[in-house]
Amino acid sequence: MRALDFFTRTAPAPRTARTTEIAPRAADLIGRASAEKRPVALRIDGAAYRYKSLFVQSDAGEGLFHIDMLFPRSAARLLLPHESRVRFSFEENGVKYSFLSLYLGTGASGGFDSMLFAFPETIEESQRRGDYRVQPRMSEPVKVVTGPDLSETAPALDVSAGGVSFRAGKQVRSGDRFETIIALPGGGVVEAALEVLYCDPLPEAREMPWRIRARFAKIAPGDRETLIRYVMSRQREIIRTSLS
Repeated sequence: MRALDFFTRTAPAPRTARTTEIAPRAADLIGRASAEKRPVALRIDGAAYRYKSLFVQSDAGEGLFHIDMLFPRSAARLLLPHESRVRFSFEENGVKYSFLSLYLGTGASGGFDSMLFAFPETIEESQRRGDYRVQPRMSEPVKVVTGPDLSETAPALDVSAGGVSFRAGKQVRSGDRFETIIALPGGGVVEAALEVLYCDPLPEAREMPWRIRARFAKIAPGDRETLIRYVMSRQREIIRTSLS
């Protein structure tokens, strides 16, 4: 009997592992991190050190995900199934993510030993200084042009040199790619290819009820510099306003 089979048949599923409590964003982020075997840093409650591992498998339907055994392996002795909570930290496209997760026990993934954790209910994010995001002024919006024949225009919610967030009239899937033109205040125009990171509903919005966060999958160096100049200018403006 495989270790995972033994675990799932004998261990009670914690409340945090129910599928109904998994936010789509968490499933998307951890699913991509697992598919890419993304490195992750962990801090165990009560421990003084951070440990290293890799995301290796996502089982959103079961409410859990797998990581590789911790390095050093002696760290596993600090964990108690269904009791120990661990802080995860990882990066994707210049954004840092962190969350707390409940340790469930050991299992197997791809024929190798793994460690099982419950999907988090929330994920926190922060950004690297190099990809600082700014919100455009309401009076000087940044417009994101997408859709068939670039016929759909939406206001940007925030923009950085690494990507853009904007409202949309229909839902799209994580991983979808499409061409875009971004119109900046003052007449600047940027052409790029976007890759959707996640698409979240905006329940309070009657029109354009979806928020899309996307990274620039392809962008010319000159267009990126144009964005950086806009972001830096808007950042200085925000700082001046906050100090006045």
